[in-house]
Amino acid sequence: MRHAVRSRPLLALAALGLGLLAACGNGDQGTGQAAVSRTPTEAASAALITEDERAFLADMRAIDARIDTQFKELVAILSRSWPVPSVFYAAFSAGNLTDVLATAVADLRDLTAPDRFEEDQQIIVTILAGAVAHSEALDQAIDGEDFVALIVSASELQVARGRLVNTVSPTFCENALVLESAAAEGLGCPETDGLPGGEYGVAVYGLMRTYASEFGPRAGSFPISLSDEELALALLAQQPEIIAVLETTRTALARLEAPADFEDDHARLLTYFEETTALSRQITKAAEDREAQRLLEELFPESGDIACNAYAGFSEPFRGLLTPFFGANGPDFC
Repeated sequence: MRHAVRSRPLLALAALGLGLLAACGNGDQGTGQAAVSRTPTEAASAALITEDERAFLADMRAIDARIDTQFKELVAILSRSWPVPSVFYAAFSAGNLTDVLATAVADLRDLTAPDRFEEDQQIIVTILAGAVAHSEALDQAIDGEDFVALIVSASELQVARGRLVNTVSPTFCENALVLESAAAEGLGCPETDGLPGGEYGVAVYGLMRTYASEFGPRAGSFPISLSDEELALALLAQQPEIIAVLETTRTALARLEAPADFEDDHARLLTYFEETTALSRQITKAAEDREAQRLLEELFPESGDIACNAYAGFSEPFRGLLTPFFGANGPDFC
């Protein structure tokens, strides 16, 4: 595979994507669905953990620490810019993600979960078992120096990690998951206590966490320079999932009834998703037509403009519901 020496600027929204490489997702493992809602009182019940439960959670945390270390290395490699492709692929050789994930699945199945955490155990086993297949695909892509296959499998691994965080119960998330690599990217267990807008606010917050987890990794950066053809193929590999999560998130939001104070914000958020979806379709068409210059000089910058214009119009209280994707202070590039 030949790589051009000139570097490629990123999608403007990739700045958001990099900040949310492992952002939280939902339990249905479908794109754009609302996250599973948990009550703040469940998180508070962590203080009532029994000794048997505490021992189980400690075992789970030890397993997750091994996984977190591997994800930290994956994120670090993908977040850097590599001027020489061979060095980029070689950087993965020190990782051992597939073996760690496979061993973790086996170890998790051997644990006997207390009744309270049986569902959490099944969730993490199911998601990690699926992640093993993506990791094996990543290994093959690295061996073959296939960048398109690499970004797809790496994205799906990060999506799986995010889905896990938001699907398990708050008590399990807070006591069994390490999230050290994620913490550096602004990720934590879901916190819905004190959100404005009541049930509506919790629903919007959950949808934005899901959107971040599904969109962010797939709209991430290109760590190595690409030819026009490679850039087009890389985009076309990700665009169907990106458009799907945009559409399903917009659909889920449209089903919500906003309180009177948030009606204008709600309409503006729907407009953001409509405009971003339309732009994503233009990006797909430009990639199909191999219009690299238009992608780089017109469409990619426009994605940032849409995000910045939308965020500027949201009320301050409503912005608190959007932090999973836009961040606490809005996009850095605005």
